[in-house]
Amino acid sequence: MTLRVCLFGNSHLAALRQAWTDGRERWPGLDLTMIGAHKGLLLQTEITGGVLRPATDAARDAFARFGGLAEVDLRSFDAIGIVGCQVAAARAAFLHKEARWVGLPSVAACPNLATREPRLISRRAYVAMLKATLSETLGGQFATHLRAGTDRPICLLSQPRTHESILSGKRVEMRALLNSIEIGDGAALSDLFDTTARGLFEAIGVDYLPQPAETVSHHLLTARAYTEGAERLTAAGNAPQPKTDILHANAAYGALALDGLAARLAA
Repeated sequence: MTLRVCLFGNSHLAALRQAWTDGRERWPGLDLTMIGAHKGLLLQTEITGGVLRPATDAARDAFARFGGLAEVDLRSFDAIGIVGCQVAAARAAFLHKEARWVGLPSVAACPNLATREPRLISRRAYVAMLKATLSETLGGQFATHLRAGTDRPICLLSQPRTHESILSGKRVEMRALLNSIEIGDGAALSDLFDTTARGLFEAIGVDYLPQPAETVSHHLLTARAYTEGAERLTAAGNAPQPKTDILHANAAYGALALDGLAARLAA
């Protein structure tokens, strides 16, 4: 049986679209429709009677350019996917810059917890902060928007982790992320991110799919083999990401993400 699936996403949809274009015969059980939109345009939509329609000129233009559709009848699909949309593991690391909890390797190694920085909070409080952060992302808001307007199964595919090229230390804005890895907290943060995201989305009836394990490097990064040759989300689909890009994945990554989606839907 072939499943009809509609995938919505921001710029990270390009990796899956590239993989699908290069070899869709790899997924004989899927029939994919992809709708991309930059920034927050996916939220500039409304759902009436199971049909999702752009509510602004900018959103209408995005649907036409990156999906070839004026509207999406959600009832005509067996399942819906959300790709990327700011649901990123780096968010756990940026919170880690400000606060940590007892049980982290870096905290256990500290000889005097009373004098350490950043401040200590409970693990439960950290999870609450992370949930609040993820709820406010494009993915968090769009998942809630879709769930209120359709009864179809919805999957959210995690945004790929930051490129492992930042290990060179040249990206100052990634210092907090690098520090989390260097002091030994990367594994704990990665696990907490996936566990928290899964719980958050399951609570609203959305299935969370983590980043394919084989693409992960140093727990919080994406291995170079899955980032080189990444494409931008454009109408033609043939523009490479700039050399300075550290956020987007390539077709090899997209293929593994589609493998995971196909397996989850089959199950």
